[in-house]
Amino acid sequence: MSLFEKFQLTIAKDKLIVAGETVIAGVSGGADSVCLLHLLTRLQKSLSLHIIVAHINHKLRGKESDRDEQFVKSLSKKWKLKFVSKSVD
Repeated sequence: MSLFEKFQLTIAKDKLIVAGETVIAGVSGGADSVCLLHLLTRLQKSLSLHIIVAHINHKLRGKESDRDEQFVKSLSKKWKLKFVSKSVD
């Protein structure tokens, strides 16, 4: 069974997402949150999901933090997802 199939099965079995819902995905730019976002986009059409990508730039790593924010923003644009970000110190 693939990762996507396990993800899909868990979502359905535990009723974690209902068809037609808005899902806000917190995406840092790291591998785990980008993987989660990718899996959600694969479910998007079949469950009629509206996905909002949320990113918080804590400015802890200077320019690297800014690059993460830009990466998540560009990924959201590529996948045609709404992107919301906030910078906090």
